[in-house]
Amino acid sequence: MIKKAKEIDPDGEYHHADLQEWRPEIPVDLVHSMEVFYYVEDILALLSHIATWLKPDGYLIFGVDRYMENPESHDWDSQVGCFMALLSEDEWSKVVTDAGFSIVKRWRAAPDPSRDWPGTLAFLCIRNG
Repeated sequence: MIKKAKEIDPDGEYHHADLQEWRPEIPVDLVHSMEVFYYVEDILALLSHIATWLKPDGYLIFGVDRYMENPESHDWDSQVGCFMALLSEDEWSKVVTDAGFSIVKRWRAAPDPSRDWPGTLAFLCIRNG
């Protein structure tokens, strides 16, 4: 993915590292994640660590497709053959707030009733100052 990103934006800065260990040199305004957090066994620890990356009142925006209210995602761990946490929408909200964020908005993005897809569970969060 970094190689592809560099092709699109050669001036961008990219890092390949363990998210549970890595930290930016200076705090940032925004962290975005898509389809990552449920691969981590201790989501609270990772989100708490990510909170340290942000400036006070910095934003975390993330989306996950694997959650309890999306039955299509329930067997992904066995299909892929690796650990994948399965939390409900309310459990995701709790882990986010326990990690030191306030939820500005939680929604399901791009639901598709024609294929019984409830949508990506999306969060816009702000780090508690």
